[in-house]
Amino acid sequence: MRGYTLDKKLSDTIGTAETARILRCSESRVKLLIGSGRLPAKPIGDRWALSRQTVEEFRALPKLPAGRPAHRPPREGAEQGDSEQNGGESGQISAPPAGSKTPRRGHR
Repeated sequence: MRGYTLDKKLSDTIGTAETARILRCSESRVKLLIGSGRLPAKPIGDRWALSRQTVEEFRALPKLPAGRPAHRPPREGAEQGDSEQNGGESGQISAPPAGSKTPRRGHR
C-alpha cells in the first residue's frame, strides 16, 4: 500500500478545535475572532479552515490587558470648560430636576 502525501497547503490547514488548543482558548472564542475579522479563515462546508502559520503569528502578537481601560481619553475637540457650560463640574452627575418623574427600572 502506498503512503499518501498531502499538498503543503492542505497539511498546513487546521480547524477551530486545533486553533483553540494552540491559542489556549475555547472554540467559541476562536469563532468570535473569526467573525470579528481578527483571525482570517475560510469556510469549508459548515466548518472553518485556518492556516497554521497565521494562527502561530496571531499567537505571537502582544496581548491586550483584560478588562476595561483605566480611564477614557478626552473626546477630540473637547476642552476643559465644556463641562462647566453644560451646568456642572467635570465628572459630576447632576440630579434630575425637582418634581420630574423618572421611570424606575422594573416598575410601570
